[in-house]
Amino acid sequence: MKNNQLKQMYRVIFIVLAFLVSLPAAYSFSRYPLPHENYINDFASVIQPNDAQELREKLNSLEKQTGIVLQAMAERQANGKYFFTFQVS
Repeated sequence: MKNNQLKQMYRVIFIVLAFLVSLPAAYSFSRYPLPHENYINDFASVIQPNDAQELREKLNSLEKQTGIVLQAMAERQANGKYFFTFQVS
């Protein structure tokens, strides 16, 4: 094989391997639902509507007073347990 053909073959192998390595990460991102609200995303249905409304009002007030945006997400895991995530921006 010529040197150029060998380099071309290595490039193709590298691209294929990079694609295969990235597949699990792409799959894991597709499993999470997109947020549908600014402050609270209760995908596990564990927050009562009245509590959620009160929390939204407090988080909205916090953002207006300080400029800090606090977001919360509730999700149910496959084993039935709940997973809560909070983000500050």
